[in-house]
Formats: sequence, structure tokens, C-alpha cells
Amino acid sequence: MSGNVWEWTSSLYADYPYDASDGRERDTGNSTDVWRVARGGSFLNLASHLHAANRNKASTVDVKNYFGFRCVRDVE
Repeated sequence: MSGNVWEWTSSLYADYPYDASDGRERDTGNSTDVWRVARGGSFLNLASHLHAANRNKASTVDVKNYFGFRCVRDVE
């Protein structure tokens, strides 16, 4: 989860403490003026910053070679 690219998440960026009921998990449709949480760190960061708890914000329209995402699905 860290070391290659920042992992772009679906959560809207907001200050801690985290509260799932505060709207940061809502669907924003096609809005491009929102910030999402990016976790982990990338090959551009110092080694001391590469850990899963590392958290930053990322624009939904920012295309960089150090942002990525994880594809998941439910297993039956």
C-alpha cells in the first residue's frame, strides 16, 4: 500500500477525527471540484513518509504517474 504510488480513495478529504456519517463517504456524482483522500505515499516521497497511515488530499482531476487506485470485488 505504500512505496509505489499514492492510493487514491473514494473518501472525501476532511479533517480528523473520521466519522463516516459526516458526509465524507457520499457519492458526489461527476463533480470535479472535490478532494479525495490519498494514502500511502509514492516513489517520490522520502522513505520516512512511506507508510499506510500517511494521508494527503488529491484532486479528482489530477493525473500524475504517482497516483493509483486499487480494484476490489466481493468474493462469494
